[in-house]
Amino acid sequence: MHDKIDFVIPWVDGNDPAWQAEKCHYLQEDDNPITNCDARYREWGTLKYWFRAVEKFAPWVNRVFFITCGQVPDFLNLEHPKLRFVQHKEYIPSQWLPTFSSHAIELNLHRIEDLSEQFVYFNDDMYLIAPTSPRDFFREGLPCDQGVLGLLTPNKGDTPVCYYWILNDIFYLNKHFNKNECLQLHHEKWFSNIYGTLQERTDRLTYWNCFTGFYTPHIQQSFLKSTFSEVWAAEPSLLAEVSSHRFRMDMDVNQYLMRYWQLAKGAFAPYPKSGQHYSLHNCNFEKITSDIRANGYKTLCLNDSEIVTAAEYAQRRRDCLAWFEALLPEKSSFER
Repeated sequence: MHDKIDFVIPWVDGNDPAWQAEKCHYLQEDDNPITNCDARYREWGTLKYWFRAVEKFAPWVNRVFFITCGQVPDFLNLEHPKLRFVQHKEYIPSQWLPTFSSHAIELNLHRIEDLSEQFVYFNDDMYLIAPTSPRDFFREGLPCDQGVLGLLTPNKGDTPVCYYWILNDIFYLNKHFNKNECLQLHHEKWFSNIYGTLQERTDRLTYWNCFTGFYTPHIQQSFLKSTFSEVWAAEPSLLAEVSSHRFRMDMDVNQYLMRYWQLAKGAFAPYPKSGQHYSLHNCNFEKITSDIRANGYKTLCLNDSEIVTAAEYAQRRRDCLAWFEALLPEKSSFER
């Protein structure tokens, strides 16, 4: 018998004229044009396949918490017994609303009423693609994850914005944890053969006195709700400040801080890589299918990008929808 595991997924329809008008009202000229460009909110029409995948590949899930600013997809069956429709105003303090920042939406997840202690967080571009079990996400009450060290290596003049968020995450993590003590205390988790060749990264970085980064696959993430409460207790002013930003800013931390906190504490169960990230600006769906078969991936992320032009978007969207329709042709009970 396993403890209850919930899924959490936020969503926004960036094509909604009313939402666009409100966003433009609050958007300032100095807000970052990369993190707040249209591609970050673009709707691909694939959400129904996310729900089909949950029903087919994770029928064991306790509940699905579907988060929006109040928008409801036309297809969604709000009466589904496992579905919990959550609006931002129901869990994010009113002084921080409206928000267009994923950081504010994510950092406050622990405030959602009735959310289970164990939950899996998905972006709306992260999908199950094969049968799963609870043990793919949690073992002995701990999140399945890869305790693998990494090294942040920005390129001058070509540094992705997300680098700054992760750098900030690492800064605050080092403020609260001693890396050498963490590795010694949970040695068997950091130096596990289960990671395969990824283990070599940790071996090379062992002798640095502080955390320099982590291997961070851009796929779904298993969390303990109590981790969020613990980090908020440790850095209340920081997280309140980030939550107050209506749009993502360079000085922010993001939800990876919660994951890194779990790793530093040893609050995780070593688990091999189970999914892969692909960018929609250059992905080949034949290669994706081949990769899945060769590596046994159970999850994937199909990430939008500002590099995808409006002209490319139309074709990429058709290709994406055709691929999902072939994988998940059967309507789910989450659909009307």
